Amino acid sequence: MRILYFSDEFLPAVTGGAAIMAYNFAAALLKKGHEVFVITASQDRSRAGESEIDGIKVFTFYSKYPIFLRHYISLYNPFAVSKIKKILKNIKPDVVHAHNINSHISYHSLKLAKKFGCKVFFTAHDTMLVSYGKTYFPCGSNDFKITVWQNIKIAGKRFNPFRNIAIKIYLRYVDKIFAISLVLKEFLASNGIESELLHNGINVKEWEKIDYEKINEFKKEFNIADKKIVLFGGRLSGAKGGEQVIRSFNFVLKRFADAILLVAGKKDEYANTMFNLAVEEGIGGKIIFKIVVI
Repeated sequence: MRILYFSDEFLPAVTGGAAIMAYNFAAALLKKGHEVFVITASQDRSRAGESEIDGIKVFTFYSKYPIFLRHYISLYNPFAVSKIKKILKNIKPDVVHAHNINSHISYHSLKLAKKFGCKVFFTAHDTMLVSYGKTYFPCGSNDFKITVWQNIKIAGKRFNPFRNIAIKIYLRYVDKIFAISLVLKEFLASNGIESELLHNGINVKEWEKIDYEKINEFKKEFNIADKKIVLFGGRLSGAKGGEQVIRSFNFVLKRFADAILLVAGKKDEYANTMFNLAVEEGIGGKIIFKIVVI
């Protein structure tokens, strides 16, 4: 089959979670003998054009616009439509699988794909199908209904009253929607969007070789051999819950006084923000920052 992926971001320019998963899907299907293509975007004009990454044909178009237009451009991106049409017409894919498209590729691309006779699938990596940004609910809550007022507070002057209505219309062109976690599936269902649960996968063979000697050395270095360890790794930012993990670790310590929070990530300004917050919370001595310089 000829399979085309939509992803606002893709390797190697961006190494976020959705970009990595789009690549993993594409690479795995390429190995199974399918023809695989990717349409992505870049805010760097020099990256626009055609390229190949590990045998995957990648089409990159230039798209850059003022951030206050995001919730309009995310529905229909005039910089993308003609380019996507041309690619669809040329490669004639059997399947289109969309990942993050809420910034540049736009939801209108789903309609274009269906008009070209493709089977269309969409993987939701976050709440952006119905939310204007990160949404927080009380711990233990099972009512994930997001209100218009919540979205107005998140979006501010960028609020587009027709955004969510338009997205649901575009989703009619999708044959199946996948959610990467049970909580996300429940969140979408609470807001009128049904999906199937499909967890992100990893290649377990890449993790078979474990250097226990290095692990023991690390534990000895930080004197945590007999401690309960909670690992928080990835991009250190508010969007990824950096502040929440620091504050919530207080609750962990009430039950497990010997617990340690191990934070691994890139050394940047937000790493300092997390460290300062830990000190303010009085748990600075219970947190280890293992900063990875990237």
